[in-house]
Amino acid sequence: MNEYGYVEDIELAKAILTMYFGSKFMTETELLEQIKSSLVYYDGGFTFDTPDGIYFGGPFGMSGYIIQTLESWLKENPKNQCSVFGQVFDLNGHELVFYELEGKLTCFVLSEWD
Repeated sequence: MNEYGYVEDIELAKAILTMYFGSKFMTETELLEQIKSSLVYYDGGFTFDTPDGIYFGGPFGMSGYIIQTLESWLKENPKNQCSVFGQVFDLNGHELVFYELEGKLTCFVLSEWD
């Protein structure tokens, strides 16, 4: 991760995305294999480098994901810090994945990258 809490490590991103898609779309084995073998870091997010260009092409047709820690997401999105309900409402627009990192359970926010 960089100093702002964004994931830049390709292996960590593969693990987080495999965990997310593996639990959400267990029948999407082709997608899981593609994550493990073809995921690339590109312009601040993770996607696939396909013959047709940079495109994630997952179940929802998004272009990729930006992955950051919940802590850094909260720092960057302070507009609802006065209300826990406001923060939860904003987070509902993102996917959350809990992953053990360096012996500590860490929450990651997945934002679709269009």
